[in-house]
Amino acid sequence: MYECNIVSLLVYLDSGSNIFTAKLLIMFNLGAFGLIVFFTYQITTASKRLAIVGWICDVFSVSVFAAHPLGIMRLVIRTKILEFMPFSLSLCRTICTMMWFMSSLSIHDYYIAAPNILGMAFGLSQMILYLIYSKRRNEISPEVDIEDQPNKAPVNKDDQVDNRKTN
Repeated sequence: MYECNIVSLLVYLDSGSNIFTAKLLIMFNLGAFGLIVFFTYQITTASKRLAIVGWICDVFSVSVFAAHPLGIMRLVIRTKILEFMPFSLSLCRTICTMMWFMSSLSIHDYYIAAPNILGMAFGLSQMILYLIYSKRRNEISPEVDIEDQPNKAPVNKDDQVDNRKTN
């Protein structure tokens, strides 16, 4: 799945950005993976290797969990528009992270549990933000019935009404 996302990204970029992005992806993926493998085999013992690689993976997982929700929350707070943050997506993200968290606790895998704690926190905070701005949206621009407006403008030609009085 990750590979499909990368290929689609590279296909739709222009040629200059495409080559630069491909170089960055190769350098980061191979370079970071190579450094992790090299240092964990050279510096650590076999008994500590699992813990170190687990925490490295947690750091990457937390950065993924934090980047998107925080960026969207910032955008919603700045624009006060909720279209960028659908409630159903936040709810599903929260439920998914809760399920992964419960699963990891049942098998005592704390490297899976740690990033999902933040995932739950960000999901809950997005839902709270959604509730706050949905209430404000109703306060700022209350719904108005168009029929009650005295000077309503016609929406299209079919809706135009001839308001002239006949003698």
